[in-house]
Amino acid sequence: MQASSFDETRELQPVSLTELLSFATRDIYPIIQTDVPLGLYRAEFNYRASYQPHDALILVRPNTSAAFLLVGVAKQSTLLALQSSYEFFDALDTEEEADELDFSMV
Repeated sequence: MQASSFDETRELQPVSLTELLSFATRDIYPIIQTDVPLGLYRAEFNYRASYQPHDALILVRPNTSAAFLLVGVAKQSTLLALQSSYEFFDALDTEEEADELDFSMV
């Protein structure tokens, strides 16, 4: 049984910002005052004492005095690239054939 995160301190591990891409956020808590340097950190979070702690990320953003505690699940995903390709939408050509809508088929 692990105690609530409000009752004890947890170790923060710095991680890269790409960890945020594969994180499924369930809850967001604002942190008003923090002495943590800018960046992204991983920890475990329990709102109450429980046997199954949740994954958590702490995001300390630049140019703000606040940080955010993101609680959720770290997904195991493989990123092929850091950019997204939207060739599907670019392939649509609306000028060649514009089919008229036939509402009598509904």
